[in-house]
Amino acid sequence: MDRQLKEFTPKDALELIQRYIDRNLEELEQIQLKHKIGGRASRQHASREDHIRITREREMNQFSGSGLETVDFINPEALEIFKSWSGEIRYLSNLKLRRFTTQFLETGVTSPEGCTSPHTAESNDGEEMDDDTDDVHNESEDEEIAE
Repeated sequence: MDRQLKEFTPKDALELIQRYIDRNLEELEQIQLKHKIGGRASRQHASREDHIRITREREMNQFSGSGLETVDFINPEALEIFKSWSGEIRYLSNLKLRRFTTQFLETGVTSPEGCTSPHTAESNDGEEMDDDTDDVHNESEDEEIAE
């Protein structure tokens, strides 16, 4: 992560997430190279190789599908909190998370509709339901009065 950037664009966030997903590719290449050099029929380091491959596939599927949840890099305030975070678990709750998808970051749209944090989504849904419930309640009262 470039600590000098004060604000990340969706393109910057896309590159950062891609680098995160590809973080173990060098180790995977080294394992594959050892297999070629050794000339053995068995796979030494097979479990590590499988773990890296499965983890990468799962993260890629999440990122291209429902989204990968990470720090909200696009929000400057959340980015500053993340940069100043020392890694202590007790301050983990201060980080604002957001679910990013490949499609969202490639289009570059920064509206909250395409990508929301779980806390924002819950509070918005609760408010909408309250408004809808009031409308339904008022309609049912009107029907009772009319009858």
